[in-house]
Amino acid sequence: MVELTKHGNIKIVKSVSKKKNIFNSRQLAPKVFDVNAGINVWKRFSLINEKKIINKKTEYLILPYRRSIDIDSSFDLEIVKYLFKNKKYI
Repeated sequence: MVELTKHGNIKIVKSVSKKKNIFNSRQLAPKVFDVNAGINVWKRFSLINEKKIINKKTEYLILPYRRSIDIDSSFDLEIVKYLFKNKKYI
């Protein structure tokens, strides 16, 4: 998971300390995003020499949920087939 910084970059979400940053509801928690493996581009040098793949030069594209459904199981695939067949959310 990543979150947007105040400078418009992204950073990996760190685990939250039990003593601070406790949120009583999801609505009060910071907005975070799941990393989608749909599009990934790196320079060869960076992949070989850097210890992390997300840094302050990382750019991002926030995709609408209905265009980036994860298909992790046969059930997920059946849902997507249903949506396409019935032209729902396309």
